[in-house]
Amino acid sequence: MQGLQFLQDLAMVMLVAGVVTLVFRWLRQPIVLGYLLAGFIIGPHTPPFPMVKDEATIRILADIGVVFLMFSLGLDFSFKKLRSVGVPAFVTAAFEIMVMIGVGYELGYLFGWTTMERVFLGIMLALTSTTIVVKSLRDAGSLKARHGVLISGVSIFDDIFVIFVMILLPGFAASGQIPAGEVALNLVRLFIFLVAAVVVGLLLVPRLLRYVGRLGSDEMLLIVVLALCFGVALLTVRIGYSAALGAFLIGAMMAESRELGRIVRLTEPLRDMFSAVFFVAIGMLIDPGHLLRYGAPVLVITGVYVVTKVAACAAGALMAGYDGRTAMRVGAGMAQVGEFAFILATLGVSLGAIGAHLYPVIVAVASLNALIRPYLVGNADRLTDFLAPRA
Repeated sequence: MQGLQFLQDLAMVMLVAGVVTLVFRWLRQPIVLGYLLAGFIIGPHTPPFPMVKDEATIRILADIGVVFLMFSLGLDFSFKKLRSVGVPAFVTAAFEIMVMIGVGYELGYLFGWTTMERVFLGIMLALTSTTIVVKSLRDAGSLKARHGVLISGVSIFDDIFVIFVMILLPGFAASGQIPAGEVALNLVRLFIFLVAAVVVGLLLVPRLLRYVGRLGSDEMLLIVVLALCFGVALLTVRIGYSAALGAFLIGAMMAESRELGRIVRLTEPLRDMFSAVFFVAIGMLIDPGHLLRYGAPVLVITGVYVVTKVAACAAGALMAGYDGRTAMRVGAGMAQVGEFAFILATLGVSLGAIGAHLYPVIVAVASLNALIRPYLVGNADRLTDFLAPRA
């Protein structure tokens, strides 16, 4: 009976998600928004009754979705790409991250939130949705354009920042502070682990995948890839780090393999399915009462975020030596709150570090932001022309 209930819940999740995302694709809106809306529709806070009974199982599937998201992030990561974008991307990313953390902290102060909630808000606003940004560049055929290359590079450094945040935040949330000595010790331990993992992984993983790839069986290659993905994720948990870090690392190692194209093709359906469940599970947590209660913060944060994110990324690109038009395209392209903000919000709530209100607030901000962003990107050149005479 329990198995039947699980199948019924999973069928409901996929059915509603499928219908809603078809509508969103017809409206030319981000699919992630459709998943969030689907979760809201079937969630426990939407009348007349919740359509999903076994929420705990859906949460487990959502956790698998996090692993696949981080694994896919690793597959998109490339040490060669990181070297090629180099200093300009680092300068842009570092500047906009510092600015957005400061802006988020001050916004939290404005609304009377706790210090921990202000820190979380600042970090969440600093994160950019690599999934949405890169997909929009690919759809527009701009991945190899000057601004597209820089955006891809900045996204890589944003993703690296996510990894460090996910490692350091649990300790910070538990104690309220991390002494400088502990930060240094954690960074040294992490650095040693990463170097050892990358060196060993780059020596063994591409060779193993090349051997398996020569056998010509997609099924065998997929099984080996999944075994490595979940095996390394489990290993990092045993060592004391997150499963997300392990999934990212093994994905980055596989990105150096000649079999990368086949691996992406084989794992994409699994990634899409579990990622959909993850975002639906996120949407199920949205409480309309919270959204009505915190409507003012949502609107203020969204407006301030869009303006400051565009300005910070454009200023960073200008400091890195890019012209004004390219810098504005970079700023407009990067102005999208990342899906990993939802993961951090979930982490913060589960640790008791932040109030439950911050979760629906950041989801609502990201949703409004996703509706605004296409118009922002489409008018980036006009905005440059408007501002240029006034500079």
